[in-house]
Amino acid sequence: MATLTEDFLREFEEVVDSLPRPLLDRLLRLKRYRGHRGDDRLSHCIKTAYLAWKWAPKLRIPRRPALLAGLLHDIGYGIPGCPLCRLDPGGHCGICHWRTGAKLLAEQGVRRDVVKAVKRHMFPYSPPPRTRLDLLVWLADKIESTLSFLGKRVLDNTTLRRCRELIDVKSAGEPPVQSSSETARTRSE
Repeated sequence: MATLTEDFLREFEEVVDSLPRPLLDRLLRLKRYRGHRGDDRLSHCIKTAYLAWKWAPKLRIPRRPALLAGLLHDIGYGIPGCPLCRLDPGGHCGICHWRTGAKLLAEQGVRRDVVKAVKRHMFPYSPPPRTRLDLLVWLADKIESTLSFLGKRVLDNTTLRRCRELIDVKSAGEPPVQSSSETARTRSE
């Protein structure tokens, strides 16, 4: 009989395998953004995905969309989307990532319920959660952030490392997708 962690890793790998290349690239960029207590934003997203996946049956929600929404909930980090972004030295304020993330996911054809959960995970800055999936992702995000801030472990280091490796390996299978501005810069050099 598989353990809860083994079940999560198996489903996590299937979800990562199904992601389009631009979303994998965007997930990898989350390593650049600080999370809580020394974590980066990618680790926070993996731990949020784990909590959402773990709690989904309690709310009678299928685990796969819960895991996907938890993993992608901060995907909009680093995409400037509001006037406050111009004031931040890194070019992103962190407040509007729900909007930029939902837009990116919709453009990539991600399931509508997942897009809406991402769009509603930053209440009161974003629209409020309206569905059980919205509420689950909102809660998993807030609880993971709080536990991390308090120094409590949500996911063991081995499982977290394995999840990060799965994303790295999947994205290493193909050359990175360049934005049009990166392509233009490469050609001019």
